[in-house]
Amino acid sequence: MSKFRGVLAFILVVAALVACGGTDVAHGPTANPGPTHSLLSVRAPAVSFTIATYNIEGYYHQTFPGDTASGLGASHLGAIVHNVRAMGLAVVGLQEYRDAALGDPRQIQAALANGWKGVYGRGRMAQLPILYDSNVVSLVASEYQSGIVGTPGCPPGSGSGEVNYAEFAIRATGARFVVANVHANSNWGAPCDTERLNLVRSVTRNTLVHRFRGPEFIIGDMNSAQIPLPGRSNNVPAYLAGTGFADAVTHATTGAPPGIASFGTMENTLASIDHVFYKNISAPSSYVTLACIPQATCGSDHRPVAATFPVSAFRAARS
Repeated sequence: MSKFRGVLAFILVVAALVACGGTDVAHGPTANPGPTHSLLSVRAPAVSFTIATYNIEGYYHQTFPGDTASGLGASHLGAIVHNVRAMGLAVVGLQEYRDAALGDPRQIQAALANGWKGVYGRGRMAQLPILYDSNVVSLVASEYQSGIVGTPGCPPGSGSGEVNYAEFAIRATGARFVVANVHANSNWGAPCDTERLNLVRSVTRNTLVHRFRGPEFIIGDMNSAQIPLPGRSNNVPAYLAGTGFADAVTHATTGAPPGIASFGTMENTLASIDHVFYKNISAPSSYVTLACIPQATCGSDHRPVAATFPVSAFRAARS
């Protein structure tokens, strides 16, 4: 009787395995055929949002000394794309993007692939694209502002004197926010301090920014730091603070100073001339200046800087 019970138990186990999908003598149970797609391929809604500014030094797909040794390939493009991916960005404002001369003003966007898109301006505005991961955010509106230059005594600099604006919505929540991408004049002296200030003042008075009541970001190469630098005042951060904008470098929960500056060799993050300013949203959970090597692994003479905010903070803000 005990032998019969043992055989019966074995038969029942085999029958159960077959009902659940069969058995593979060599490898054990196998799954029932099911839908061809995998649940793992479905992208979960983002719980954090990272925005960055990245001056890419007059990008012309050129090669920098040391690129090959860095393991990122011999191209400026390779380093930039690697860094954008490594930082986990949802939105990035680029400055000094001049690749239109090669006949393809969207090379970086194309290289990023995987749903990355861009907001491009006209003419010189192609220098200031705002790239975004369309899996995380969607574009609502965009516009550009030009002609904010010409201060007496300030020669033309690498800054375009123009601004690229975009309004986005976070796909997971529908919450909207505005981004202004800026590159201020790079020359030294009081007249250029005035020109930089005039450029940023025009951003705060722009209709899209001035009337918006949700989260706002002014990002870019301001050529003005939290502390005075040789030949450049700190009037831009000071002015924006007076209009309600905070600088991520001084308010982030983690990643605050001390640290390396975004440009040059100063061991002081407060000397960074590249900024992520924000308004109508709580302080970022983190701030980072990418620890890359200028004109090698940075793909530029600037280091990109990024701030991360909880997606829930966008829901709490007015929009």
